[in-house]
Amino acid sequence: MSAIRTHLNERVLFTQHPDPILLIDRAGNCLDANVAFLETSGLAYGEIQGTNLTTWLNWGNTQDIQDLITTTDSYLETQFRRSDGTSLNLRISRLPVGEQQDADEMMDVEQMYLILSDITHAKNMENELEDLRSFVGLIETNTSDFIAILDSQGIIQYASESHHIIFGRPHTEIVGKSALSLIHPEDVGFIAERIAELMQGIIYMPPVEFRYQHGNGHWVYTEVRATPIIERDQIVRIVLFARDISNRKKQEEIIQHMAYHDFLTALPNRQSLRERLEQVLGHATPSMTLAVMLIDLDGFKQINDTLGHTAGDQLLQIVADRLTTCLPENGFLARMGGDEFVVLLSPIVDSEETASIANRILDTLREPYTVLNTEFRVTGSIGISVFPADGTSAEELIRTADVALYEVKTRGKDSHSQQGTQL
Repeated sequence: MSAIRTHLNERVLFTQHPDPILLIDRAGNCLDANVAFLETSGLAYGEIQGTNLTTWLNWGNTQDIQDLITTTDSYLETQFRRSDGTSLNLRISRLPVGEQQDADEMMDVEQMYLILSDITHAKNMENELEDLRSFVGLIETNTSDFIAILDSQGIIQYASESHHIIFGRPHTEIVGKSALSLIHPEDVGFIAERIAELMQGIIYMPPVEFRYQHGNGHWVYTEVRATPIIERDQIVRIVLFARDISNRKKQEEIIQHMAYHDFLTALPNRQSLRERLEQVLGHATPSMTLAVMLIDLDGFKQINDTLGHTAGDQLLQIVADRLTTCLPENGFLARMGGDEFVVLLSPIVDSEETASIANRILDTLREPYTVLNTEFRVTGSIGISVFPADGTSAEELIRTADVALYEVKTRGKDSHSQQGTQL
């Protein structure tokens, strides 16, 4: 009775199992098939019963069938030809009928269940990825860029060998890891947003820049272009093309520095002063006070005329160094052009503080200079304007300081003045 019950239970499990199952004999003849198999194969029960596996699988001889029965592998993969002519990729697990377990005993198996899993989609994905890798490999041989393929979760599936050359890490070290793992903490949020946008369907994204950690620990400025791979109207992968742009960033920094700094003295230039002054004024409060000092050398033209422009340039460099030593913590020094310099003091306490700094500047300018083996003395004149009393804009403050400077010059030079009143 128990044997009958066991057989009935086994039959119910076979019939109702959600996976396709075939019952075969040791010659590979199909003895039975469950409903799931018939639905998957598109075959009627009468079409499968009594046929041989070689009719439906891509195995061509009985040796393949014997290998199926005797192999010690936990599963096999093959293709199944459906009734409509299409093929399915299958993974086959085996379950012998009876108590046989080991490989030697499998030779004596008379009947065997084949449990089939449809892995067509996974195989297609695998083949597509391999095709993509081959295509990327072809590109890689003709470019110095680093190339990577991300899955839909942002995990690196493929990394080109150029990763080691550009970023100092073996490409195998990053495969299987998140694409964000080596991005600078200050940049990672921005890049994560861009990847998410791509996955949500944005087809084109302009190149993005971020810092990526080199194998020796320093950060490499990197530019990345991303191309989504679309399958069945869904973005399933992203191909990245990355390059080291450190040299370009250095050139950009040099150009930026040149745009805002004087070539001769390396001090901030007129444009830099204007932006700094406008920034300070933009954050100024009604109770805040700041001062603008316009400094002009006395007799500079005579130095140029008698000793030449080389001597004049060297003098300006020395003056820039001396003025820098006079700056307090709240001071900003710039060269306007020629022999004119500007000091911005923000904030200041009162006029006494401004006068003290102005006197310190005049004292250091009076000290002797030695240029081209010639010693001489030069003095300076300073015109001062104060916010908000003398103006509330950058133009007003510089213009008022220039008027005060002119009055100092006409009065005898080597002094300082605010709005024509000597401090």
